[in-house]
Amino acid sequence: MLRLPLAVLTVSITASALTADTVELVQGDLLHGTVIEQSEQAVVIDHPVMGQISLPVDQVKAVLITAEDADAVLKSSEADAPPTDDAHAIPQTLLPGWDKHFELGFNGSDGNSQTFNLNAAFGATKADDFNRDQLSATYFRNNDDGNRTRNEFTAEAVHDWLMPDSPWFKFASAKLEYDEFQDWETRASGFVGVGKQLVDTDKHNLIGRAGLGASYEFGTINELVPEALFGLEWIYHINDRQTLESYVTVFPDLDEFGESRTQAGTAWTLAIDETDGISLKFGVDNEYESKTGGTAKHNDVKYYGALVFDF
Repeated sequence: MLRLPLAVLTVSITASALTADTVELVQGDLLHGTVIEQSEQAVVIDHPVMGQISLPVDQVKAVLITAEDADAVLKSSEADAPPTDDAHAIPQTLLPGWDKHFELGFNGSDGNSQTFNLNAAFGATKADDFNRDQLSATYFRNNDDGNRTRNEFTAEAVHDWLMPDSPWFKFASAKLEYDEFQDWETRASGFVGVGKQLVDTDKHNLIGRAGLGASYEFGTINELVPEALFGLEWIYHINDRQTLESYVTVFPDLDEFGESRTQAGTAWTLAIDETDGISLKFGVDNEYESKTGGTAKHNDVKYYGALVFDF
């Protein structure tokens, strides 16, 4: 039995448009009849041939209910959350069953100087008792008086193999980085290792990771670098509307003792419309590389502000 999106979309339409209620399953099948009950657990439809059918809510993609008036009613519910938490009910066509968000921020000027700065990001997470997945992608672009001064893209995937009743887990990660203004220009890296849930409370979530892998830099420089990985990820729920997230990951060079690179960042998120899943986010990221060439600096700091849309 498939377990896909948890969203149920309810729309009232005119009786002349449809003569029966319709339930669309996540597999694409349609059931026509009379919907007699909807709850956070199930949708019950009276089918003219099969009789009453109770459908688990995670098997239902959409419910179309015939109404006498033409007012549209939009609702959504999740089996493990109150209906109001997902009232915006954005369709789950992209990565169904994942918790997803999109970030967008920009600023600029046109007058004595012409500038345009853009940052965008996408993230998705999915977890159960045995597996946890994270996907992320970010993009930064800055223009100053017609000259491009920043052009960066990063995409990363992390999979954790969890062990129920144990704080330990195994992980594998893969990352692709592009930076037009770095000596290496493009870098691909992958790591495997172990992690531990160090703290897990209502307020704090702290995870540690350690692993081995390598990065390959290509473009201006073509070089394979064996590396270790040591990282910490911390989430602090300040209150119901505010969250602080921080991370730091150190990659020691296993070929050249004393050389390393470090990636770290902190972001503060404020929920401004919890019903529609809209938040305001401000953050700063920094990448340090002990070994650089040319005029490249050791630290590369990015600070940003963005609107976040959860769906």
